[in-house]
Amino acid sequence: MSKADILSPNAPPPDAVLASLYKSHRPSVQLSPGVSLSPVVLAFDGTSYKAMLAENWTSRAEDPLAATSTTTSATPAFNPAAPDYNELARRLSMSSAMQRWKDLNIQIKQLEKQIPGLTGDAKEGKQQQLEEAQRQLAEAQTALSDLQASFEPDPLSLVPWMSALFALADSGCSSFDTGGCGWPPQPDKTPLSDLLGPSGTSAAVGGPAAASAWLYGGAEKVLGVFKRRYDSERGPGRVSVFTRLAINCFGDDSPAELAAAVEVAVDRSRSNLLGAEGVAAGASLDLVQLHWLDYQVSPAGHSA
Repeated sequence: MSKADILSPNAPPPDAVLASLYKSHRPSVQLSPGVSLSPVVLAFDGTSYKAMLAENWTSRAEDPLAATSTTTSATPAFNPAAPDYNELARRLSMSSAMQRWKDLNIQIKQLEKQIPGLTGDAKEGKQQQLEEAQRQLAEAQTALSDLQASFEPDPLSLVPWMSALFALADSGCSSFDTGGCGWPPQPDKTPLSDLLGPSGTSAAVGGPAAASAWLYGGAEKVLGVFKRRYDSERGPGRVSVFTRLAINCFGDDSPAELAAAVEVAVDRSRSNLLGAEGVAAGASLDLVQLHWLDYQVSPAGHSA
């Protein structure tokens, strides 16, 4: 869509979120029908991810002012008429726990139809299968109840950006890639001296690994929360998150210092994407891509 098309009087209305963030006139962008990308758009300031992670889908029900405001759409938690409730029901219906529960119910019905026509060992064998299926069904029911109960105490479980990412994954988008905040950063917010400072400073401000943390840390944290929630609902390994590694190659750090910086950056990525439990269990990152900041020289030291 050209700029003239966007500004045309007959053009679709601009996406409200994109217009607020960037004063953009572009209409809503959809990778999949009905799935708007605006809830997952991050402002290029390296800090907007904090606001995303501070959201709380239940806070609207707990705020008495929101409930009486004529300008705020209050959504009582688990109100059957509320969009959040509909999203919860949709998510439960597509969960691995629900699929397991449905499969076992079908299996039990089939066994119950087969047993009356059997005798002897065949009947006894089917009866044992039925009892085992009923035991597994009780476990599946407990898992489904636990999953349903997990939404309310998780403030991010039903926020718009989480729902948008779930919808993308459910529509077949199984791989997600961390994006950077743009380069160079805004000097008034993150001076280059902080990112490309001496290696003696901390990894968070200065040091060879600081640029990697600033560029990709926020996206890692958001996508890490999403991936862990998606794994808990749909089953592990259904989505992959690809991240990047950017090391300050402009300083005079020794090979040992750069190697240590790589470890710092990878450990940070593992913490962001896998969470404490995943790190403790020894889980691995899906993919780490090397982003070499010096475009004149390749990582091997050869001219690009």
